[in-house]
Amino acid sequence: MFIKEVILENFMSHKYSRIPLGPGINVICGPNGAGKSSILLGISLALGQSHTERSRRLRDLIRWGEEYARVTLILDNSPRKGRRPIPRVKKDYIVLTRVLRSDGRYWFELDGVAATREEIRRLLAKLGVDPENMLIIMHQGMVERFAALGPQQRLLLMEEAAGLADFRRRVLSAKKKLEKALSEEKAIKELLENARQTLEYWREQYERYQEKKQLTMRKEFLERELAWARVSEVETDIAKIEEGLKANRSELSEAESELSVLEDRIKKLSARLAELREVARRKMEEAFEERARSAKVELLLKLSANPGIEGSFWEAIAAELGFKPGSSVDLRAELARLLEESSEKARRAFSKALELEAEAFSLSDRLVEARVRSEVLRFKREQLLSAIRDLEAELRLKKAKLRDLLARAEALGPRIPVSRSSREVEEEFRHVEGQLLAYRDVTEEVERMYERYSKLYDELAEKARRARENREKAMEEVRKRMEAWRSVVGKMVDDVDARFRAILSRLQGDGSVILVNADDIEEAGIEIKVGFRGAKPVPLDVYTQSGGERSVATVAFLLALQQHVKSPFRAIDEYDVHLDPVNRQRLAEAFLSAVESSGVQYVVITPGPLPFKGHDVRILTVQAVEGESVVKILRP
Repeated sequence: MFIKEVILENFMSHKYSRIPLGPGINVICGPNGAGKSSILLGISLALGQSHTERSRRLRDLIRWGEEYARVTLILDNSPRKGRRPIPRVKKDYIVLTRVLRSDGRYWFELDGVAATREEIRRLLAKLGVDPENMLIIMHQGMVERFAALGPQQRLLLMEEAAGLADFRRRVLSAKKKLEKALSEEKAIKELLENARQTLEYWREQYERYQEKKQLTMRKEFLERELAWARVSEVETDIAKIEEGLKANRSELSEAESELSVLEDRIKKLSARLAELREVARRKMEEAFEERARSAKVELLLKLSANPGIEGSFWEAIAAELGFKPGSSVDLRAELARLLEESSEKARRAFSKALELEAEAFSLSDRLVEARVRSEVLRFKREQLLSAIRDLEAELRLKKAKLRDLLARAEALGPRIPVSRSSREVEEEFRHVEGQLLAYRDVTEEVERMYERYSKLYDELAEKARRARENREKAMEEVRKRMEAWRSVVGKMVDDVDARFRAILSRLQGDGSVILVNADDIEEAGIEIKVGFRGAKPVPLDVYTQSGGERSVATVAFLLALQQHVKSPFRAIDEYDVHLDPVNRQRLAEAFLSAVESSGVQYVVITPGPLPFKGHDVRILTVQAVEGESVVKILRP
């Protein structure tokens, strides 16, 4: 892409100027203050330069008394080797305009359509045109500024001018990725370490929680075992009570059966004893009666022996004895017989009574024994009944207690075999409860926190692994991109160094262009050394060399770089202010040699004598006429 024409309207000292440009070298000459530099400044502004050295405000560039200024560039977009410089614009010419207004409004126009500065910069960046880069457009006074630049700034300008800035950007991007990866890895490591420490704490708490869970489970089991042990013990008690009841009831049944037999026997014995005693009593009465009778008869018999007894007495005795009066019965004999008979009856009756009494006495002993045994059995029965009542009451209580214990035990879980007493289980239960007191500060939250931090730690460990991989990848990417950057920049610097030496040798000088600190892209730079008239080359700066030497060194460097500059348009303003005629001529020849074969467009602004006589160079002159800049073509 070439600039076919520059049109300045109300721009600085130019009322209206049309400056045609062609390929190759375009020389703009004229006295100081005529408006030469304004042309290059206008071109830079139209190409998207953000600010100028001459003015802090763009509106100050508007011609005095005018409301606006316009800079227009006619760009050649005709096909070259079948392809247009800006392919998306299907026209041979592109009109690029920048408008400045006194009210502070500024804008760009592309073929009459408003455009932003960024759109213009992106459009031209594809061609390598950067109006901010002094190695592409070196405005007035920038020769001195270049000498004052540090090595890093010079290298940055070289890379941007040569279109190699992407290599640096890729390296820096990779380094940013690496820094980010390192930062992330460091941050993740710190988080991982913090998480590890926290996890260790929660692991200890979790282990305590597990111990507490084991103790709690043991306690629950013991509580269940204790409940069933108590059930078992009550069941054993109930079984014993029921067994005791069974034995007592059996014994009661036996006692009642025996008592029933005894009662029947006592009844029979009592009846027999009463019968015997009655018979004995009757026999005794009979004996007594017979004894009384016998005594009476004996008395009668004794009386009968008294001769003084009257007949009437005997008649009374006979009547007593049941004889009729006048009977011939021997009363004495009869009395004797009756006495004997009565005595015998009395004896037999008394004997029988004694026999019956002896039998009754024996029966009475047996009856007493039976009654004693009966009372014993009754007492035993009462005891057994009392015991049975007590056992039944105790059984009811035990069964009620068993129901409660069963309900509690079943609520705690299915029945388990019990081999220990409830006291033994309870002792262990109390012991476990005491152990659990040491874990009262451990809650279920511990498990959640441990799981949370375990998961967090695993996630951070995985992130740390990925961060390490990312860091390794980033390091490898930085290494590869650094190698690519060093390769392309190193080759460019080597070539520029060779050309720089060649150009300086034609100017009675020596020097070098060296890439320094190539292992650190941010510290890497270009060290330019120059020496003239046999002096040892020393670094270029604003103090060591004279103005002419700085100009020669700077322009020599520019010319040595030309083969690598990507932009099709380049310009330099007043490079030869401090040059003597000989060096001015030699540099002009170097310009011609570097530019004529490159197929680029170069604008050279100079106030001095023209050093390009006899060469195919477009020459324009600028003169100040009545406060206006007037441009004329001396050589088309």
